[in-house]
This record gives sequence, structure tokens and C-alpha cells, in this order.
Amino acid sequence: MAPSLARTAARRFVGPAALVILSLGLGFVLMEGIASGILAFGALVIHRDQIAAARYVDYDPELGWVSRPNVYIPDMYGKGVYLRTNSHGFRSNVEQRTKVPDGKVRIICSGDSFTFGYGVDNDHAWCQILSELDGRIESINMGQGGYGIDQAYLWYRRDGRRFNPSIHIFAFIDEDFRRMGSDRFFDYGKPTLAIRGSALQVENVPVPRRPFYVPSFQVREVIRSLKTYELLDKTRQRLRFDGQQGNASETDEKARTDRAKIEDLALRVFSELREMASSQQYKLVLVYLPWPRIAMVNAARQPVEIGGRR
Repeated sequence: MAPSLARTAARRFVGPAALVILSLGLGFVLMEGIASGILAFGALVIHRDQIAAARYVDYDPELGWVSRPNVYIPDMYGKGVYLRTNSHGFRSNVEQRTKVPDGKVRIICSGDSFTFGYGVDNDHAWCQILSELDGRIESINMGQGGYGIDQAYLWYRRDGRRFNPSIHIFAFIDEDFRRMGSDRFFDYGKPTLAIRGSALQVENVPVPRRPFYVPSFQVREVIRSLKTYELLDKTRQRLRFDGQQGNASETDEKARTDRAKIEDLALRVFSELREMASSQQYKLVLVYLPWPRIAMVNAARQPVEIGGRR
């Protein structure tokens, strides 16, 4: 066979062969994606009742979500690791009235899931442990998973201060500041704060409600776990142009502006909390809980779920 005829025949063979190989490869990738997706989504549906906060929180138009009253889950975080709320939705084994019992010093603890006691039973939440240190202390746990500084403040302002504390402990982590800058926590709506003139105003209320069965943030986690996604993501990164770096200065400036806004809001919240304490003559204690960023990422995979009633 002449060389030119051989090359022509080779080209005719290579083209279809490459197409067949590419089609087979895409077929295997698609099959992997579908199979993995079915298994992953099936696990989400089957184990949805095990998604932590879906079992005890409800939608709240002013705060986004709050714990339901009078909940008891004996194995909330594992065998015997129980969760109980009282009639006010506070995490507690006892009822608490607005009037402080004689001889007691009432401490209210505000914060996020670290204050709430995610992963431990009622007895081992740090707010409850305060009561064990001194028999005169009666503590009220107003922690709530996923709350930022704004929501913790708003919940205390609405429901907490009428319980007449002697001490108000307002605890927070780094992530709680970041949460103030958004009107959503994952896919759940939340209120926001803004300084309008000289006043601190609440916005995005009533909080938008979005009913769904499988939370979309978990759908994204499932998609990211697929080998198909990993392959496409690596390809995208290799093909991405460096021209995007030209906007780095604008991004940095926006980040600085957003950070300054959050700092102003946080300072205003702390000022409002101090004024409440002064007017009702109790002590305000601000507590910063340092926590590694990597732990926050892991904790974020077990976020608040808005469940149940409409």
C-alpha cells in the first residue's frame, strides 16, 4: 500500500476510534456519577431524620429558626446523649420562670452551637456546668446552632432580658462575625442588622421561608464528592485564565469594606447589650471562644435544619 493511502486509512480509523473511546469514557463517567449520586442522595433521604437540628428546631419569622419547646430526644447525639428543651425553647431540664427564685443568681448564656452544647447532653453544656460550680447559680442556656452575633442579640432582646438575669454572658466565635454579613445561613434565611442614621435596624424580616426536603447545601456536598466533579473541577482549574487576578485589588477593597461594616455592627450590638445591662442593673460579660478554622469547616457540615411545622 502506498504511504499516502496508508496515512489516509489511518486517519479514517483513528477518528472513529477516538470518538468511540471518548464516548466510552464519558459513558463510564456518567455511570459513575449517576450511581454515586443515587447512593449519596438515597443516604440523605434515609438518614435525614439523623440530621441534627432538624429534629428540634422550627422556623421563626423574626430570627430564622429557634428550638421548639418541650422537646426530648434521648439519643440526640449518640446513645444516651440526650437533648431536652423547656416550655420557652431553652435547652434545660427544668422550667424557668421570669421571677428569679429566692437565693439564686441567674446567669443567661447567649451564643451559637458552642453555647448550645452541640454534641453533648444537657448536663455537659458549659452553661449548665456553671450551675454545678455553685449551688446559688441558676443558668439559662440561650445558645442556638448557626446563630451569628446578630441573631443571638435579637433572641436575647426579644425573649431573654425579661428573665431578669444578674449576669448575661454573651459568647461568640470568629465565625459569628462573618454570619452577620449575610442574610442566609447555608440555605436558611436569617435577619440582618443595619445602621440607619443613628439607629440599629433589623432588616430581612419577616425572614423568607423556603420549604424543601433535602437541603441544597447537602446536595452540593454530594455533588462535590463525586469523581466526575473532581475530574471536571481539576480540568476547569487547569484551563482557567490568569486574567482574573487583575480584579484582586477590587476584591481586597470590597473585603475591607465588608469587614469594616461588620465591625461597626458588632460594636453597635455590644453597645446595645451594655445599655440593656445598665438599664436593668445586671452585669454583661463578653466571652470570645477561640476555635481553629478547620474545626469550623467540619462543624459546618452539621448545620441547622429548619424542620417540621409551617
